[in-house]
Amino acid sequence: MLGENCGGDEESIREVREAVSRIRIPWRDQVLRYCLRAAKRLRPRAIILHGSVSRGDWDSGSDVDLIIVSEHLPIDTLKALEAVSKLRVDEWRVDALGFHPTVFEEMLDRLVPLAVGAVFEGIPILGYGYFMKLKRTMRERGISIKPTEFGWELIKRGTSL
Repeated sequence: MLGENCGGDEESIREVREAVSRIRIPWRDQVLRYCLRAAKRLRPRAIILHGSVSRGDWDSGSDVDLIIVSEHLPIDTLKALEAVSKLRVDEWRVDALGFHPTVFEEMLDRLVPLAVGAVFEGIPILGYGYFMKLKRTMRERGISIKPTEFGWELIKRGTSL
């Protein structure tokens, strides 16, 4: 597995606060509360902001999409989803998905669009080193994405997939 656990330590808390402070959305306080709670309880390898907020094309009706990658989440994806859902208290704008690192890395291996998009378009809120290792691994495999009119297209060493 790539990287180390970030943990819920002071350095991780500082990393979350700094990353969230750079997000320019009206409901940033909800994102901060949720990410701090996730960092403390799940000690994730990464919290990745993805979707419209990371791309900068959000609007007043947008939610905030997060992916949490943590060894403290079950391998079973439905149970992991339930675990990250329980972290939400009043952060109705936050839409989080959770994955065990083994599962998330397998998703990248299988080129699952959710995972690939999060790695190429996402912004690490926590776990910058792990996030960059994932991105570097994808690039070493010759995988990239190309923007299109309706999102993006997966490219493998110069050919569209």
